[in-house]
Amino acid sequence: MTTSRLGLWSTLLFLAGCGAGTPEDEGQSVEQGLATAENPLGLYGSSALPAKTAQLTFDDGPTQWTTGFLDTLQAKNVKATFFMNAQGLKGSAGLNGSYTDARTGQTVRYLDVLLRLSRAGHVIGNHTVTHPDLGTLTAAQVAQELDHNQALVNQALIKSGAPRWPLALLRPPFGSPWSSKYGAADREKVGLVLKERGLNVLWNLDSSDSADWAKGEWYRAGDASHPYDPSQPAYKAKVARIRDTVLNSSLVRNGKGITVLFHDSHPASRDALPAIIDGLRAAGYTFTTTETWARSTWKKPSLDLTPGPGTFKASVPEAQWGCEDFSASFHAAAGTRDFEICGRMWRVFNTYGRVGIFGRPTKVIATSATTGVVKHWHTRTRFELRPEREFPADVQFGALGLERLKQLGLDWKTSTRAEFQPERAAKAGCDYVVVKATDGSRDLMHNVCDSAGGVAIGFKQLRAKLGTFGPRLLGNPVSAAVHDAASKRWIQWFEKARLEHLDGAAANTAALGVLGDELTGRAATTSGSGVVEDAEEPLDLALIGDAPPELAVVEPAAPQELSERTILDGEGDHPPLGLTLPVELRGPRPGELTLVPTEGDVTAPSGTPELLDDDEADALTRAQSAGCSATPGLLPGLAFLALAAYRRRQRR
Repeated sequence: MTTSRLGLWSTLLFLAGCGAGTPEDEGQSVEQGLATAENPLGLYGSSALPAKTAQLTFDDGPTQWTTGFLDTLQAKNVKATFFMNAQGLKGSAGLNGSYTDARTGQTVRYLDVLLRLSRAGHVIGNHTVTHPDLGTLTAAQVAQELDHNQALVNQALIKSGAPRWPLALLRPPFGSPWSSKYGAADREKVGLVLKERGLNVLWNLDSSDSADWAKGEWYRAGDASHPYDPSQPAYKAKVARIRDTVLNSSLVRNGKGITVLFHDSHPASRDALPAIIDGLRAAGYTFTTTETWARSTWKKPSLDLTPGPGTFKASVPEAQWGCEDFSASFHAAAGTRDFEICGRMWRVFNTYGRVGIFGRPTKVIATSATTGVVKHWHTRTRFELRPEREFPADVQFGALGLERLKQLGLDWKTSTRAEFQPERAAKAGCDYVVVKATDGSRDLMHNVCDSAGGVAIGFKQLRAKLGTFGPRLLGNPVSAAVHDAASKRWIQWFEKARLEHLDGAAANTAALGVLGDELTGRAATTSGSGVVEDAEEPLDLALIGDAPPELAVVEPAAPQELSERTILDGEGDHPPLGLTLPVELRGPRPGELTLVPTEGDVTAPSGTPELLDDDEADALTRAQSAGCSATPGLLPGLAFLALAAYRRRQRR
C-alpha cells in the first residue's frame, strides 16, 4: 500500500471512530473510589473488578453489522454494553436510517436495531455524537457532544417503541484524554463535564479490532471498491488475532476481571465473538454489563451516582455518593434509599431552592418500564427525567396542578368557577400570560400578581425569582389568584403547581402547595379546595440563588415575554391537539439550542400530531413538530445535520 493510501486509510479510520488508546495508556493511577476532578467516578484500567468476570463493550454503533453481534449475544445468552454515536443513526429522513443486509438481502432499520438491543436487555452508553477527541475540545463542546448524543439516541429509542434510556455511562472516544498524550489539565477539563453526567468508562483489555482494516473487511458491505469478503486470508488472520488478543491476554490467563473494548463497526469482531465467548466460558468466566458492575459496586444505578454532594469527598461512604439522604427528616432508618435525592435531579434540587421550593423526597426513584421516564416524588412536586430533551431541560416536572384538579373533578377549560374564567385584560404590575387555543377550547388568559385583595401575596415575585427555570416548574397559570376561606390562604393554580400565600404570613411569602403529598395520599388534612395544612416552612426567596451559567435553561425565557405557549395537559405533558407554538432555534452560546417564540399566530398543525408514546409524550418535540427553522451556531457539522434531519422528519 502506498504512503498516500495509508494516509487516506488513517483518515477514514479516524472519521469512522476506530482509533483507541492502548490499555496501559489509560488512567493507571486511578483506583476505584478515589474520584477527583481529573479522574471522575468511573471504571479505569486499574479499577478493581471481580475475578473471572467479563464486560463486553462495543463502541461506534449502531452500524449495519450490529445485528450480527446481537445474533451471537442472543445465541450465547450474554448481555453487553453498547456505547453509541448518534451519527451512526443514519438516514436522510432523520433517525430512521436503513440498509440492506448483504447476507439476507433484507432491509434493516436502525430503529429496529435499537428496539431489539433494548428488548434484549443490553445496556446503552454515551459515545458522543460525532466521535471527536475530547481532549481537543473546549468544555462547552464536550458537553454539547454528550448532551446532543443523549437526546438524539433517546429520540430514536422513542420512535422505535423502546423505553427512554438516560445515558449515564460515558465512554470518551479513543479513551481521550486519559492517555499519555494528555496531561492533568486536559483530564480535569473533560472530567468536570463528565462527572456532571455519569460514569467515565474506559477498559483494561483492547481487542485490537480497530488497529487496522483487513483486506476484505469494510465499514459498510456493498462498497464496490472495498467489498466485504470474509474468505480473504488477511480477513481470517484478523479474526484470529482478535480472538487470541483477548483469550491469550495476561489478564485472562491470571483470571482477572476484564472490560473488553470492541467496535460493532468491524465485521471481523463479529466473526471472532463466538469463539471469544466460548473461550472465556471455558476459562471459568461469567459475563456482566457495566451497569450491573456499577450497581454491584455502589449499590445504586449509574444515573444516581453523579453528580451529587459526596462524589469527590473521601469522608463520605461510597454508598452515599451522588445522593443526599433526607431519611432523618422523616425519622426513618438511613440507607433505605426511600428519602434520597440523587444525580441530575439533585443538581436541580440543590440549585433552585432545595426543601424550601420542592419539599422533601417522599418516594424512592422509579422508572417506568414502558416509557423509561424516571420519576421522583417530593412533597410539593414530582421530578421527571426525560433524556430526549437537551441538558439541562432533561429534568422536568410533572403536571401536578392539572393532575390534582382532575383528581378534584375540576377542569379549567370547562369549569364555571370564577377563578378559571379568562381574564380579558392585563392588570398593572402583573405578568399577563395569554395562550390562545385554536381547537375551540377556552383561551388561557391570566395575570400573575404580587398583590390580590390588598394583600402582598408575592406570586409574581416568586415566579420572577425562579427566572428561566419558572416555566419548567410552574407551567402556565390556569386560574386567577383567589382567597380560599376554608384554608385561610390565597391560591393560584398552574399546570404543574399551586402557589399559596397563608393569611397573616409576611408580605410576599409565597410557596408551592404540597401537591405531591396530595396526589400520593400522604396529605393528612385537606380543605374543600384541596389545600393541605403542611408543617413545611414557607419559602424564603433568599434561598433561591441565581442559576449558574452552565444551568441556564434552554426554554422560553420569561412568561411575560411569551404571549403564546404550548399548554401542558395531564401527566403525560401532551399539548391539546391543534394548539402549537411556532419556534426557531437559536444558540446563546456556540452550539446551544434555545426555544424562543417566533412572530406570527399560533396555528394548528395539519392532521393529528404523532405522539411519541401513549402516556408520556414530549411537549417540546410537539412544539418542534409544528415547524422549526434552524440556526446552528457552531454545533459540529454532523451533529447539526442529524438534528436538522430529525426535525425535518418531524414536520412531515
